[in-house]
Amino acid sequence: MAIYLDTAATTSLDPKVLSVMSIALKKDYGNPSSIHKKGKEAKELLEKARKTIAKCINAFPEEIYFTSCGTEANNLALRGILATTKKKEIITSVIEHASILSLCQQLEKEGYKVHYIPVNKEGLLNLKELEGKVNFQTALVSIMYVNNESGTIQDIGRIAEICKKKNIPFHTDAIQAFKKIPLDVKKQNLTLVSLSAHKIYGPKGIAALYVKKGVLLKPLLYGGKQENTLRPGTENLPSVLGFAKAAELSFPVKELERKKKYFLQQLKQIPRIKVNGSGKNSVCTIINVSVHGVEGDTLVKHLSEEGIYLSTGSACQSQSIEPSHVLKAIGLSNQDAYASIRISLNKNITKREIDQTIKHLKSIVSILRKL
Repeated sequence: MAIYLDTAATTSLDPKVLSVMSIALKKDYGNPSSIHKKGKEAKELLEKARKTIAKCINAFPEEIYFTSCGTEANNLALRGILATTKKKEIITSVIEHASILSLCQQLEKEGYKVHYIPVNKEGLLNLKELEGKVNFQTALVSIMYVNNESGTIQDIGRIAEICKKKNIPFHTDAIQAFKKIPLDVKKQNLTLVSLSAHKIYGPKGIAALYVKKGVLLKPLLYGGKQENTLRPGTENLPSVLGFAKAAELSFPVKELERKKKYFLQQLKQIPRIKVNGSGKNSVCTIINVSVHGVEGDTLVKHLSEEGIYLSTGSACQSQSIEPSHVLKAIGLSNQDAYASIRISLNKNITKREIDQTIKHLKSIVSILRKL
């Protein structure tokens, strides 16, 4: 039986989500832009799904725009804002997802100045340095809510306050945070928020961008009038409905917090293992550890042979031969970064499966260290 511990990369599809999508694929095949009955039925379902997702983050339905993935949502947020202003400076962090960092590197080639704010050994942002970088040329601040490798949670409410004082748009990539920690766009003063379905037991290939009412963005794509012309193209209705169903399902945060605590306690059985990131400010699903004397890649492959699936870090960076930029940013040596693995708990994980994982992990580590 498989033990899946890579939900930070993607989750499985919840059976209730699959059911909703199956019905849509068979029955709700109309184009939401068509004016006949089938089209109108599809449009009604689309708008109902928009309302569901908006309600989850205390937004208005018209502030939710569907995209094909989190990467597109992130790119639309940054490119969309920059296209509406002559300001040429961006503030982000050194631990962002590749879809932000790669875009920022491209923007630097285009003449933009990007400030990369450092983090401490827990992965928490230096907010004083961030505040000090804000000036009249700042076009946008983009900081992720929960880091996808370490699980560290940033104080986005405080960052939003800094931005609000200077009247600067604030974007947060909340893809790893959605449904796991509080996300309220009004209370937290958020301008732009990226969300994705496949981290919450929804389908891949569907995401959303929250855009605060009154904030103007220019589209990445040009075409029809869908998504109020901000994201043209025929909407992927079955996936949108799957996203909405996943968003309305309860997420067992308290239960996962208990299971994570138990997992961390059991990891202490293995000598020379170090937990990376923040102990207190960490999401309930992610554990990152360095296993001294063992390469993370090798450990992942051996565990895979036992039917235990985890990773060394971000799936988007899995082909890279460089050590994790996140782990380097929090002060790890190359050796410790290469020795790291990321365990991300699924909502159905049992105590027995955790014990089984620890048993195999302990055995494989012992063998590899001898080799």
